[in-house]
Amino acid sequence: MNGDRLDGFCDLHIHSTSSDGALGVGEILEVARRKGLKAISITDHDSIDSQEELVLLAKKLGMEVASGIEFSVDNDNSNIHVLGYFIDFRNTDLLNATEELRTYRMERAEKILEKLRSKGFDISINDVISGDEDIPIGRPHIAMAMYRMGFVSSYSEAFDMYLSNGASCYVPKKVFNLDKVMELIKSAGGVPVWAHPGWSAFDSELLNRFLALGIRGIEVWHPNHTPELESNLLELAMEKGLVATGGSDFHSYEAERVEIGTKGTPYRNFLRLKEIAGIF
Repeated sequence: MNGDRLDGFCDLHIHSTSSDGALGVGEILEVARRKGLKAISITDHDSIDSQEELVLLAKKLGMEVASGIEFSVDNDNSNIHVLGYFIDFRNTDLLNATEELRTYRMERAEKILEKLRSKGFDISINDVISGDEDIPIGRPHIAMAMYRMGFVSSYSEAFDMYLSNGASCYVPKKVFNLDKVMELIKSAGGVPVWAHPGWSAFDSELLNRFLALGIRGIEVWHPNHTPELESNLLELAMEKGLVATGGSDFHSYEAERVEIGTKGTPYRNFLRLKEIAGIF
């Protein structure tokens, strides 16, 4: 189930070109408007670069949005992400932290490209950024460049053969620990939500740690969750008093075969997040 659509439907997990998405802010808002979404959030990876434009354009269009971010988290080598909603994207600590992560991303990208060149792929950072030097480079940008330049037959092949965890050109991502991420979101006035938890939500130790740090929501509806898992997560959210959220986790249709609005959350849950953030 994609969340109850009776009181309006919201996609609260979308990525733009400010991280590793295929669409700009204006394009995302137009798709959301065309699909009749009640509200959206752009939650770029470790970046708040899209938020100013999002708020300004949404206001002109009369659309509701939640400022957002998605942090990757280092937690004993496990893959955990945390969403932050209704953040103050002008918060100094948040700005400094995302700038630090941008620097890490560029260093990582250069290391990946160095490994690819050692395998005979003549590809530079300029081939990847395509003239846009402001984007925080990630593996999806490198994969698209490899496909565009004819080094692989598909975006998926670039990841499967060279860029995925354990592949020959993989370089670990440098991220913050869970305590720091939670503090960054809360200090910026945001509402922290556990992103696409999968089965790890039922790891009681990890769940208790999240609860102790002040998690306020859990992403129930996600393309990678089975109906059974969504049902279990919804029950868990109700039991623990967490807001159930959801979204498409849209990056690009070519990469994920998932469109904006495929998954989402009821508007009343959006309003609960807004209330927790103290926005009335």
